[in-house]
Amino acid sequence: MTFDFLLAFGPIATLVLFAAAVLLYRHTYRFVRRPPSQVIAYLRAVDPQELAHIFDPMAERYLRLNLGREQFCEEQRNRLWLALEYLGRIHHNGLVMVEWSYYELKRTRRTGSAEDRDASLELLGACSQVRLCCFVLRGWVRFWLLRMALLPFLAPPRVEKLINFGSTDLLKFYQGMTAAAVQLSHSYGDGYHEQLNQALRPLPLS
Repeated sequence: MTFDFLLAFGPIATLVLFAAAVLLYRHTYRFVRRPPSQVIAYLRAVDPQELAHIFDPMAERYLRLNLGREQFCEEQRNRLWLALEYLGRIHHNGLVMVEWSYYELKRTRRTGSAEDRDASLELLGACSQVRLCCFVLRGWVRFWLLRMALLPFLAPPRVEKLINFGSTDLLKFYQGMTAAAVQLSHSYGDGYHEQLNQALRPLPLS
């Protein structure tokens, strides 16, 4: 009887425990709805041009032609690690913006502002595109890094293949997300708008 009970309800209990763990994590470490006062300080610096250079097929071909195999493998590994870092930052910023857009959508139910509601929906849609694209690209980059570590005798992966998985689309999606966020920030005055605009700009080189 006990064994039959475990067979019948074990998977259900596992799913319930998993769902409870996810809810506890979200409650502890994430905002369900992020207010605007908790947006700017949480954004991470992103230079889209730097990421574009990493994904640039011409830059990769130049390195492949001008470096020896061992040097190119090392450089390609470094480029993949840097891509993973930037993708992580973009994904993080997308999550912050998603949480903020949920807050704004709830606020517009009270204020009745159609303009803010449309801006919030636009931001939410752009965030979804960014996060999905990051999820796919990060998966491929991690797989390639693992392959290079376990099978170093294979030819190093070609970053230009990521074009097929949205590497060029990501930059457009991120630009759309930041534009939607800046547009929404107008609701909180010129001061907040300027602060958010500055936070989303790439940092100048020192």
